[in-house]
This record gives sequence, structure tokens and C-alpha cells, in this order.
Amino acid sequence: MDFWYFQSWLVGLGRDVYERVAANPDALSEVPEMQRLVWRDTAEWADHEWPQWELLNYLASTAYDQVTGED
Repeated sequence: MDFWYFQSWLVGLGRDVYERVAANPDALSEVPEMQRLVWRDTAEWADHEWPQWELLNYLASTAYDQVTGED
């Protein structure tokens, strides 16, 4: 898993979660989405369960393109 995609996933969980984890990385262990995965082998994780959200990386540029008509 790429850290870049993990960051997007973390931001996607909301400001409260992001700020708690940014202030104290150990708080990640308290995030319910992470708790559902931590005791399972990664081979058992479904594609949609991986803590990544690649498409969020492109949200700002896509919105800009749509509003301005420019790339």
C-alpha cells in the first residue's frame, strides 16, 4: 500500500479522525475502520477494505478542471 493513498484514506475519514491521528499516531489503533482489519491477515482483506483512497488525490484537480474548463 502506498502511503500517498493511505493519507487520502485518512483525510476521507473526516477532520476529527485526521486531527487525532496527526496529533498522536497511536490513535490510529482506535479508528473503527482500522480495528476491523488489524486482527486479520492482509490476504483476507477484500479490495474495498484496504485503507487507501487513491481517487481522493485527484478530487481538487478534477473540480478545478470542471469549474474552469482548463487542465
